[in-house]
Amino acid sequence: MCIRNIFYLLMLLVFTISASAQDASTTQLDSFSAKFITAIRANAKERAYLVADKSVYKVGDFIWFNAFLLNTASQKLSSKSSFLFVDVVDENDNIINRIVLDAANQQLHSRIHLPDTLAGGYYWLRAYTRQMAAYDSNNIAVKPLYVLDKAGAPVINKPVMNSGNKQEMPILTFYPEGGNIITGIDATVAVMVSDKEGTPLSITGVIKDNKDAVITNFTTNANGLGKFKFEPSGFRQYKAVLNDNGKEWNYPLPPFDFYKGQLAVTRRPGVYQLRILLGDSIYNKNVPSYVVGISKDSLVFAAVGKGQYQVNVDENKLPPGIVTFYLFDKDFNMLSERAVYANNNNVQTTIITDKSNYTKRDKVSLQVEIADGTQHPVPALISISVRDSLFAYTQPCTLPQTAAIRYMDDLFFATHNCFSDEEKDLLMLARNNTYTKLTTPVHSTVILANDSLFYISGKVQNGKNEVANTIVTFISNAGSNGLFYTDTTDDTGRFRFALESYPDSMQYALEVKDLDNRVLNADIIPEAIALPQLKTPTWLKQPLAMPKPTIDKLARRYYLQWEEDDHHLPLVTVKDEKADYDVSKRVSPFSTILSGSDFDGRTSVDNLVLKVRGLQLVNGYLVMRGLFSMRGSGASFEPLLLVDGVPVYVAATTSIGNTSPVLSYLSTLNPKDIDFIEVLSDGTAANYGVRGANGVILVNTSAKSRDFRPGNNMRVFYAKGIARPMLFPVSIYNEKNKKAAVQQDTRSTLFWNGHFVTSESGDAAFTFYTSDVPATYIATVTGITRRGDIIYKTISFQSK
Repeated sequence: MCIRNIFYLLMLLVFTISASAQDASTTQLDSFSAKFITAIRANAKERAYLVADKSVYKVGDFIWFNAFLLNTASQKLSSKSSFLFVDVVDENDNIINRIVLDAANQQLHSRIHLPDTLAGGYYWLRAYTRQMAAYDSNNIAVKPLYVLDKAGAPVINKPVMNSGNKQEMPILTFYPEGGNIITGIDATVAVMVSDKEGTPLSITGVIKDNKDAVITNFTTNANGLGKFKFEPSGFRQYKAVLNDNGKEWNYPLPPFDFYKGQLAVTRRPGVYQLRILLGDSIYNKNVPSYVVGISKDSLVFAAVGKGQYQVNVDENKLPPGIVTFYLFDKDFNMLSERAVYANNNNVQTTIITDKSNYTKRDKVSLQVEIADGTQHPVPALISISVRDSLFAYTQPCTLPQTAAIRYMDDLFFATHNCFSDEEKDLLMLARNNTYTKLTTPVHSTVILANDSLFYISGKVQNGKNEVANTIVTFISNAGSNGLFYTDTTDDTGRFRFALESYPDSMQYALEVKDLDNRVLNADIIPEAIALPQLKTPTWLKQPLAMPKPTIDKLARRYYLQWEEDDHHLPLVTVKDEKADYDVSKRVSPFSTILSGSDFDGRTSVDNLVLKVRGLQLVNGYLVMRGLFSMRGSGASFEPLLLVDGVPVYVAATTSIGNTSPVLSYLSTLNPKDIDFIEVLSDGTAANYGVRGANGVILVNTSAKSRDFRPGNNMRVFYAKGIARPMLFPVSIYNEKNKKAAVQQDTRSTLFWNGHFVTSESGDAAFTFYTSDVPATYIATVTGITRRGDIIYKTISFQSK
């Protein structure tokens, strides 16, 4: 009996020690995981992504675009940078046009002009921050374009991509699963073959040992990727042999590292099996190792094991996209990593039109619904484009260069959804070097440099001599109350005004006086803003892959009227001499416009708006009669207000005699700063979301004040500032004007909304009209959910 009790006590002691050790390991894993996630989030950078209304334009066109600035770790929208730069460049990175956008406030939807004098050919649209230009150029966004010119004008030929000399030795890179090869057990090794320029090569090779015996073979696909399996022996050496064009090239496999481990993955129905192996020099069946799974910037899996072991991961519990598993030793030194691409639980995006076939100038109602894998609604920021299907060419399922593998993310796979599961896994095998990138600190010096981007500075000179100790006065009508600053030049005649930001093409004046307040007739030489310079990475700068016959077909369908021959009239430019505002910014041809003489300085902006037909005060609130007019009145029924394309969310007013929040805000605006006000009261207003159903008031300010008349001693300049968000113009055909004899409608982009935030229920509704061009049209929705999930969905419909 005594012996039995002693046995039970010993068993209890062993169990207690084992449980205690397990608890200690779990505690250490929890602590490390928290630090790892903190490091990932702290060291996250930004990545830009561009969406445009189409990819082929003509000279003189506007490119309508939206830029998403994303956190590289979480994939959520980022506002770390103050400014985003968007430009159009040629093959040699010469800048054709460039604008600056307000990234801190996510005002990244606008348009950029293609000059009328531009030669036709291949160009690129880029988006980047100052940080990217200096350190992270692989995170910039690059979108290939093709620009059509007038018939007979010079055309830039398609850039010739150097595919290397066929007689030169190809470059072969090995990617062992988990980053290492463990001897004595089956090992999987991915290979990538390219020429010296990084262009993928499809080729066949064999694996031989040091006795020249063939162990196995492999073949690379169109992306230069392939794989092979073998059971390596620690007593032999291995090499890959390529035979091409009568030449033989040998490549030794990576040496065995007995101080490393290997994390291998086998996919079974509904589960990923993780196999953990350790090198001979570190293997100990009693020493723990740790497995951590990361998706974006979150921990999705953690496990502790000893020796060599296997753990199962439920596929249904993994978030969609790339999930990377890391293997650490007992001291949390990284031993191995392996990525997988989880297809389950993807965001479900549904696009529905009210019918599938339309006639010319027909009204289209389009509904978008976004939900997660469990069918719960997900709010998102989306861009939507509806264009001729000829513009929506199929993205080739190939990598432009092997360097692209290092920068693949969920965004890449969302927009290249043509890869098979096997091809995706090959790409995941080659993605095995992310740990260092995740834990490398971000450069911070460039981010601080943004603060001085819009400083206005320059030099005062008298002939060639600098003029020191003079007073420079700066005057501008920008802002609600204007701007007025003074500065004294230093010993070199330099001055500086520390402006944080201002609108693009801001008009300002400078005056120079001596210390006795006497005006000096000196030269004022302003300095240009120090915009970042950037060389586009080769792997990103690929020409538009659209076939030339398709481009020619687009030219015949939409731009044939340029040809000035015996069959076509010469191009004529018609100007509206009555318009006293920027007509290009008008959204709807059937809207109400306030401009020019309406802003006479005697009437406040809020009272001017009340003159618009259909706008009325009901119980002190501004209401658009005819739009849900039976619903009552109140702040929630007031029209949506946008200033320069940016929604203004006005709070309830407490001012005496003015109940309306919208009118209260309008009363604070200076009429001299307004170019025109557009009031939407038709179906176009619904494209601005739920609140747009109440009507929309669009205020467009002007960089040039009507009453800005500097004195004779002042010099007038224009500064490059922040470009405003722009609203895409729409065509509206109701029953009265649908068949009217008006100019032929040859729009290739029927609808564009670059910046739309869906409701909490994850849905959005849009209306637009078809053109006179019979075609198949593609509606594309691209966006980012609140959780950082990528949205990319297309549908098609016909117009006859």
